[in-house]
Amino acid sequence: MTESNKDYVRVHKIGDAKNPATVEDIDQAISDCIKIKQSDTELLDWLEKNTRGYGKGWICRDSTTGRGLRLHETSDYGASPTVRRAIVDAMRRKG
Repeated sequence: MTESNKDYVRVHKIGDAKNPATVEDIDQAISDCIKIKQSDTELLDWLEKNTRGYGKGWICRDSTTGRGLRLHETSDYGASPTVRRAIVDAMRRKG
């Protein structure tokens, strides 16, 4: 954790095996625990700057188990060279 973001991010446990978190619980935890002072551009720039170079690039897709969207570095076919391009490609696929 860097000096610049240590005051803005806290770990917050929500839900467990017996009492799973609801979407509302997660939304509230995000609102309570993370003060986002960066623009979307700054967030995407940070992701791209911290790319580890794993595989062929980035992909944004539905999870294979049906649990939502995934944005990650990948060696899979169809990877995009940037985070932004991966998101645009997913938007075009989903319509």
